[in-house]
Amino acid sequence: MKLKLYSSDGSKMQEVEVANFPKLEDGKGERALKQYLIAYMANQRQGNASTKSRNQKTSRSGKKIYAQKGTGRARHGDKTAPQMKGGGVAFGPHPRKYTQKINAQTKRLAFLRALMEKAQAGSISLIEKFDLKAPKTKELNGVLTKISPKGKMLIVDDTFSAPAILSARNIARVDVGQAGQINAYDIIRYPSILVSQKGMEKILSRASEKKAS
Repeated sequence: MKLKLYSSDGSKMQEVEVANFPKLEDGKGERALKQYLIAYMANQRQGNASTKSRNQKTSRSGKKIYAQKGTGRARHGDKTAPQMKGGGVAFGPHPRKYTQKINAQTKRLAFLRALMEKAQAGSISLIEKFDLKAPKTKELNGVLTKISPKGKMLIVDDTFSAPAILSARNIARVDVGQAGQINAYDIIRYPSILVSQKGMEKILSRASEKKAS
């Protein structure tokens, strides 16, 4: 797989061949990636939405509001009925768990598929390293603008230095990710990903393992 490699200051670019980059047959891993993304987003849900049904509205009177017949009005029960203002909610949400389990093999396949698709689309680029001696947002932003002028961006390194983290946190469109912790969802959601050479080595070592988070 050929990827663009930028110098540390973003001024120079060349294409390099990345050995051992994941390769999958046509269509392989697509279902795994979809399954992983659905499970990942479901697992982010708190599931704490709650409403009171008719039998839980204990603060309201259970007395029938008026006689069944003879009033000329519609028949009603008590004030806890769903059609009454302040009454119970019919079929409303209650606290529940949305958690879905994904096995390690599916996670790994989804990770490989996401990585390959992004690379083929030209959305993954390499940089020699994030070389910042001191926290300078303007300096880092200047480098990133040369590489990807617009849009959300994920920068990935094996281990970020303190100056790099402090510089990146003030750039609204940029997020920081550790090569040993990013997952298929992180890879898919960002239109542009910039990875250091050491970070790519870590990612490829994860891809070659039997398990990938």
